[in-house]
Amino acid sequence: MRDIKICGIDSVKTAVHAGNSGATMVGMVMGVPESPRNLEHESARKMALQIPHPVKIVLVCRTLSNKILEHASTICHDYLQFHDVRSIHLLDTREHACRSRCIIGIDYYVDEPKLAMIGNFIENQDILLLDGSQGSGKQLVPSQLHETFDMLEHALGLRASDVMVAGGFDVENIETFLDSWNPRGVDASSGLEREPGVKDLNLIEQFCKIIRNHDQPGERHT
Repeated sequence: MRDIKICGIDSVKTAVHAGNSGATMVGMVMGVPESPRNLEHESARKMALQIPHPVKIVLVCRTLSNKILEHASTICHDYLQFHDVRSIHLLDTREHACRSRCIIGIDYYVDEPKLAMIGNFIENQDILLLDGSQGSGKQLVPSQLHETFDMLEHALGLRASDVMVAGGFDVENIETFLDSWNPRGVDASSGLEREPGVKDLNLIEQFCKIIRNHDQPGERHT
């Protein structure tokens, strides 16, 4: 089953609704105070305790730091997501307080040295996320997507079906995207909000329904 991640969750109610709608992951943003989706450590900790299985909890930050790892060690979660590959050295041995699986976010412009760092670190249960938006809500560019997937296959042996994708997804464009691409998962945030930082429950439900209907046996994938 394809993963559906709803990122920037603002409440337990939203997380539960996302899971009931078909999402497999919910993301809680931490350590990004300028973001309207940012959660303080104690709020994230309390929320995580109330989100029922099987939905997976993802702690999302831009850059790893000792403070982020310290906070993560006190919060129940399944994945730690980060986007600054240069901070990956903090997890080199994985002998740290946070021993969860990781989601590693990259953009179109990831270079060979960064891919080499990822290749030396990534393990079987980790996930690579190609994020064309980087939190801006900007939509993916098909030509850049082709180039980046070619680079990932060459450098890491990863195909589109091995990678999660984010970048301005909403109920209007997700089906068209899935008609052309078959990623292992999709990640959406601002496209499912009624105002910055506040998720729209109806949009979450529609988004998940569109994906699940598309993925039914007999549907075309390319």
